[in-house]
Amino acid sequence: MASSSSGIPPRSFKNPEEKSGLETGPAMAQSSSGVRSWRTAFLTLRDETLASPPLSALLALLRDLILSHPSDALVAAATDLPPHEVTSDLVLIAELASAASVCKDVDDVLLWTCHLIHAVSCKVFLDISSSSWTVILNILKRVVEHLLGNTDNSSVCMDNTSRMKALAEVLDIL
Repeated sequence: MASSSSGIPPRSFKNPEEKSGLETGPAMAQSSSGVRSWRTAFLTLRDETLASPPLSALLALLRDLILSHPSDALVAAATDLPPHEVTSDLVLIAELASAASVCKDVDDVLLWTCHLIHAVSCKVFLDISSSSWTVILNILKRVVEHLLGNTDNSSVCMDNTSRMKALAEVLDIL
């Protein structure tokens, strides 16, 4: 039996109830299912946007491929993915949501994107380069503009509490 230099067996041997770092059973199945969903959604989004679809189609793709997943499921999956992959995918969604921000009725996409970036960044260390940071700052700028109603196509009908929560998430990301 393997033991540490102090003669104390590793945690997984000491208490089999504790996580050993290797999950099995339902937790692993749920985890791999979430990772599979994340990867499928973002790979499909990348493939579908290679041809530069019209902005209205881009908005529909974001809603259908990404927003259709519960954000807590995506956040849970992000913790099981390599940080560089998560960062790349978040930068992609930030770029696409920024591009679509000129569309009517884009508020849900902007707010959801901001929420996802915030929630994931609280759980995963993001490897953000200066160019990626510029993309993240741009989406946050668009979110704030929409929250404050400073755009021609802003249609946010939110109470002040929801608006403040969203602004707090923007500030927390920064």
